[in-house]
Amino acid sequence: MSAEDQLTQYAAQQDTVLTIGTFDGVHIGHQAILDQLRVECELTGLMPTVVTFRNHPRSVLTPGENTDQIISLDDRLLLLKENGVRHTVILDFTLELSKLRAREFIVYLIRHLRMRSLVIGPDFTLGFKREGDVSKLEELSKELGFSLRIVDPKILGELSVRSRILRQMILTGDVKIARDMMGRPFCLKGMVGVGDKRGRELGFPTANLLPEQGLVIPGNGIYAARSKISGKLWPTVVSIGVRPTFGGGDRTIEAYIMDFDENIYDVWIELEFVEFIREEIKFDSAEELIKQMHHDVESSRLILARN
Repeated sequence: MSAEDQLTQYAAQQDTVLTIGTFDGVHIGHQAILDQLRVECELTGLMPTVVTFRNHPRSVLTPGENTDQIISLDDRLLLLKENGVRHTVILDFTLELSKLRAREFIVYLIRHLRMRSLVIGPDFTLGFKREGDVSKLEELSKELGFSLRIVDPKILGELSVRSRILRQMILTGDVKIARDMMGRPFCLKGMVGVGDKRGRELGFPTANLLPEQGLVIPGNGIYAARSKISGKLWPTVVSIGVRPTFGGGDRTIEAYIMDFDENIYDVWIELEFVEFIREEIKFDSAEELIKQMHHDVESSRLILARN
């Protein structure tokens, strides 16, 4: 299906203020753009609209590159709605779409989505070979009669808040910075599956999380976290890695949920990561590991009490 055919399916019933992007993570930089979108709509009476993509553009532009996303499409749509978006257009990013010239795509947005204003960040681009930068879009806005609003980027310390940098923070285990960038904890969701029950043998029974596919997993290590089960939060220590003390193996995500003793096999839970505690290391004996696990639990309690 062509890009224009896709847009036709989402034809707007009233004039819109629009922004475009993958919005992976819906981080505070995205939230600033959505805030401006909402302000524009309150001033003009137009409908706040987002054009986003079902698949990451890099899956087409740089095939073979890891395109694991920070949050699922369902969570992205929910967060967009919570940020005031009333109309969301979901496009499949295809090779044909990547070859559209900037002017042609803008014409489609005006024709089918009744775009009257476009809100973007300063580094935004669209169109073939990223030709539709701010300068080009300013030209097109004058030619085609829409307004252009540019939102300043968000900066945390020396880091610019971007999905690419946020993803790297998660992959390296810096979930504390990730939380600051997202304005909320980074979360993993999934079903609890049956593990090898090694934790129970050590006195620390764990829930073996089977995460949603295609999402970013934090780097190996031990984390202070919270488990959300049936809407209630429980203090948790999460271990991600290959269990080197017992010879290694497949990578697992194991959650020791404190003060909790219920059967949650096949239950959907959510892990909210708060802070990295330590690297995953190989211990000389199970006794040394158990001793360290007691320290990890106390460290996690202290961290969670501060947060």
